[in-house]
Amino acid sequence: MNISLVRFGFDREIRAGLIESLISCYRDVFAFEPWSEWLKCQACSKSWGREQEPFLVSRVCPTCVQPLQEFWPADQVLRDLKKEITADASCWLAINHELEVVGFSWGYPITIRALEEKLDIQLSQSLSHYYGCCPDTVVGYQDEVGVRKDYRGIGIAHDMIDRRNDDLVAQGIKIAITRTRQFPGASLTYQWYSAAEYIKVAKYPCDDGRVIQATTFEGLKERLRLKPAMKCE
Repeated sequence: MNISLVRFGFDREIRAGLIESLISCYRDVFAFEPWSEWLKCQACSKSWGREQEPFLVSRVCPTCVQPLQEFWPADQVLRDLKKEITADASCWLAINHELEVVGFSWGYPITIRALEEKLDIQLSQSLSHYYGCCPDTVVGYQDEVGVRKDYRGIGIAHDMIDRRNDDLVAQGIKIAITRTRQFPGASLTYQWYSAAEYIKVAKYPCDDGRVIQATTFEGLKERLRLKPAMKCE
């Protein structure tokens, strides 16, 4: 399969149609399992994935009988992309032979203090314990990674993350941080990062299942190379 990795940024020259293709890929990735974020009901907050499309022909909530809304409207995705893919961020896209975006990965440098505010969770004490960090230490937040369902299993995610990590290390960053979901049912990203020896450094209160995982960039390239391959890659 002919896949190219290209660096992306809103401050860079962007070919026509690339942003629209990225938005389409983002929506497509999260519309399927394990996220199933395709349609949602504003009344009861229940969501459905594309796998359930045959049962939602009328696009009406079976419980509330209210019209279903897109989980990720294109304009909202664009706003989020512009907010997260800043000038100092590392963003890599996977492009197929038809010049369609089929995968994405981005992350950026941020102080622990700012990351605590962004993620609404206390991290300083735990990161100080494990890595000797202070609140003003700059870490590499690994924000998003996704590959279209029909392109998984051939290592695209691994390659994009490898490029992203190299960019963050080049900025002198030592610690990698990400947010995943451990339960109910460990997410693919939680399993992926755990296999690369990321440790859990914090969890959200009320046991909502989300956790913060961290590791050192030192030796990470080798750990990623040696870890078992996963179908989400």
